[in-house]
Amino acid sequence: MLRIVMTRMGIAYKQGLEAEKDTYHYAPLKMLPTYLSTVPDGTEAGCFYAIDLGGTNLRFLEISVINGTLVPKSTNYTVPMERMTGEGVLLFDFIAQCIYHGFKNAQILGKPLDFLGFTFSFPVHQTAIDSGLLIRWTKGFNASGVEGQDVVKLLRDACERKGLEIKSYILINDTTGTLLNGAFEKKSCKVGVINGTGTNACYLEETIHVKSWTGPASVRR
Repeated sequence: MLRIVMTRMGIAYKQGLEAEKDTYHYAPLKMLPTYLSTVPDGTEAGCFYAIDLGGTNLRFLEISVINGTLVPKSTNYTVPMERMTGEGVLLFDFIAQCIYHGFKNAQILGKPLDFLGFTFSFPVHQTAIDSGLLIRWTKGFNASGVEGQDVVKLLRDACERKGLEIKSYILINDTTGTLLNGAFEKKSCKVGVINGTGTNACYLEETIHVKSWTGPASVRR
């Protein structure tokens, strides 16, 4: 039975990889590009900030990398039902408010930030590292005016309304985050998998095999 599942998944992988950018939505497995061409190698250092939206909780993350060790701090915010199912603009205003509080607690409020990680764990057609269109809501979310829109632009606009100065936004989903964390801890890590409310996975692939890839031809994976 496992061999049958493995064979069928292999066929679905291939169909997803061969789908063009305008036909990927017909593939049984989407095989969507992440637009990340490298993974950590353990030599990184500094303090990094991110938000994680993938369910009823929104997390603000402050991650320090000290002598090759990750030192994370996180603050959880419960997303009210009226924001999950109300107007999309109000949902992103709520996210910006949480970022504001996170910056205040981290004592960086009022300082320009070079980049903010944005983990958005919903089906997204990503078109760049800082741009992605929401395909559909899942996990109980149904905020209006967001499906088909660029979620990074919606977040950027909300943060600007809140007076936050963030130069760049890095869009990933939770499986990509899992892979990045695993690669930092162990260089041989090449796959990230999430088994939870939803099931998803990511891995390193040569871009020549990804027909929906719209990034630079010089990027190999």
